[in-house]
Amino acid sequence: MDLPIEGDAQGAVQEAVFFAAAHLLNPEVDLIFSDTTSTCSSATARTQRRVMRCFAGSGHSKDHRKDLPQIVIGFTVTRESIRVRCWVWPGNTSDTTVIGQGKDDLLSWRLGRVVTVADSGYSSEANLAYLTRAGGHYITGLKIRETSKKAAAALARQGRYQELRDNLRVKEVQLDDDPGRRWIIYHNPVEAAREQARRDEQLSVIVDELERIAQARSSDAKKARTRRPRPPSAP
Repeated sequence: MDLPIEGDAQGAVQEAVFFAAAHLLNPEVDLIFSDTTSTCSSATARTQRRVMRCFAGSGHSKDHRKDLPQIVIGFTVTRESIRVRCWVWPGNTSDTTVIGQGKDDLLSWRLGRVVTVADSGYSSEANLAYLTRAGGHYITGLKIRETSKKAAAALARQGRYQELRDNLRVKEVQLDDDPGRRWIIYHNPVEAAREQARRDEQLSVIVDELERIAQARSSDAKKARTRRPRPPSAP
């Protein structure tokens, strides 16, 4: 395959590598898993200056080193964990930029009907709207602790769960005001019982501590009353 000298040479090289591997391994590309991570440069001062010139910007440091230049690394893999493509961005790159470039760069590869799978960090409405452009599809997670109004409505919708395994059951929900989206709610009875036991234990510790504080305050109040000096008697 001839690679262009100008333009997205890195993308052309990665495309050639992927299709060469795909010719041998024949991976399924109906699902593309996408994720990002961040890292920092701890090389010499000269190398750090070069990194800052190429990837200027400071973002959230997962390494807890805000003093070092940050970069964001993105990648996509198939369901067989075969790498499709990777990217490198400045540390202050937004999620929308990451999702947008990842989708746009793979469009020219003509992989067919692809469903992008992302974690809950990319479930914002702006990201999901971009993934649906040009007839795109997506699967993304959403944490219950960070529910939106639509997610809360989906959780409140009645429906029968389908048992998949002993520790997993799911149900599909569709909202009247959001007809183009399918919500798959899963419930893990084992994990739910474990979480309930953890909450009960934490609640018991809090109640015991509140009772201890109340008893200590009551005891201090009694001591203060006994120490209060009596007024002198009249002559």
